[in-house]
Amino acid sequence: AHWRRFVCNLPTRSEFGAFPEAEWHRARTSEEIPIGQPIWLGLDVAWKWDTTALVPLWSPSADVRLLGPAVILTPPRDGTSLDPNRVEDALLELHSRNPVATLVMDTNRAEQLAEWASKTLGCTVIDRPQTNAYAALDYERFMEALRSGWLKHSGDPGLSRHVLNAVA
Repeated sequence: AHWRRFVCNLPTRSEFGAFPEAEWHRARTSEEIPIGQPIWLGLDVAWKWDTTALVPLWSPSADVRLLGPAVILTPPRDGTSLDPNRVEDALLELHSRNPVATLVMDTNRAEQLAEWASKTLGCTVIDRPQTNAYAALDYERFMEALRSGWLKHSGDPGLSRHVLNAVA
């Protein structure tokens, strides 16, 4: 893969890819999260170089999970930070379509945003630090759901790009 990518200049997924491409594509569905249904929302906040992502999750039953289209916000990448108002606006827009019942995020460097979301959206905020222990547990649960066929996604290109670029 390294030779193909760097010497031949051919697009190649890393051999360390966290998610098998075939399993991810097999989980695609045409089903959408119904408007008005309460959701859980995963929020990964980055302010200067990495992207901020908001990913809705609808779980109508114990064996059905549907990831909706991701909202991906790119910071200016000029040394200045992403405007927090853009994140708040994205949260409000998602909340207007599907009420955010629970927001899961790492509140480190985003404490004010977590407090704002709790007060403004009326949602429960779960602080989920991005530690190795949590990352390993989340990965195992994600893969179990993907392999078992009860995790589906809407085929959103932004979400797919981020998932398939993740490394284990």
